[in-house]
Amino acid sequence: MAFLIIFMLLFSLTACSSLKRISIGGKDEGENINEGPPQDMQSLERDLNELVDRVERQALKTPEDKSQAQGSSDSTNKKNKAGGSDDSVSRQSDGNNTSKGGPAEEKTGQTNGDSNDISDMMPDLERNIGTIHKIWNRVQPELLKKGADRADIDAASDALNRATATMDSKDGLAFLKAINQFYRYIPDIEENMHPQTPPGLMRITYYARNILYGAFEDDQKTVRREMPKIEDEWAAVKPQLKKGSESQINQLEVSIDELQNSLEEQNKNLIKIKTDIVLDDIKALVEKQKK
Repeated sequence: MAFLIIFMLLFSLTACSSLKRISIGGKDEGENINEGPPQDMQSLERDLNELVDRVERQALKTPEDKSQAQGSSDSTNKKNKAGGSDDSVSRQSDGNNTSKGGPAEEKTGQTNGDSNDISDMMPDLERNIGTIHKIWNRVQPELLKKGADRADIDAASDALNRATATMDSKDGLAFLKAINQFYRYIPDIEENMHPQTPPGLMRITYYARNILYGAFEDDQKTVRREMPKIEDEWAAVKPQLKKGSESQINQLEVSIDELQNSLEEQNKNLIKIKTDIVLDDIKALVEKQKK
């Protein structure tokens, strides 16, 4: 009788354990593949967005920004000349620099003549992109374990390598376009991992950046092509958003409409302002969805 009771207890414990594994997809609780993207992906996305923001501040300067920078430079030069004790020495020094292709004049030409030049940022950017590579290499096995498509991962790796190689050109706009191609694969990779926010919001970010970069390259074809993609993606995303985000949803809807209207003007400064607002509103909506 005692043996029968012990057998029944062991059978019950085994059955409960089996049911627990079945309820979470046939895996142990710690191995649940549907618990969201790996934590490293959040770090990668954060570092990537910070890198893009920094390069944009340098490379995407409108004519108004350049005029303001030039005005500040002229004001500084006047103050320096006013403070000089000997004009003749100053003129002689300037003449020597000019005859030799002096470094002061050359540096000024690089800074004011080509806003895309990211030479001064390179040491920091190289460290930043190196960190992104390390995180990306580390996270790939876990992405595959969670069901990511190997083809998407390989395509993302190729895009990241191309963006890194583009840095050699010191062309900020070319780098931004290239790194955005790496970013485009992240929502596809995370699609089936039940992330906290719909991957479609990242796709809208990708399209909005394409519009911004296209505007600064005077590439109206890209600008016109990407706007309908934003509208289609937004229509697909809205039903997936959690309740309680109505204010942020309405704000983003207005911002997308405003961006659409701004494209007709073909004005870089206006498009930059409207795109930045869309991107800020996406960030606000993402944060609200996580609460």
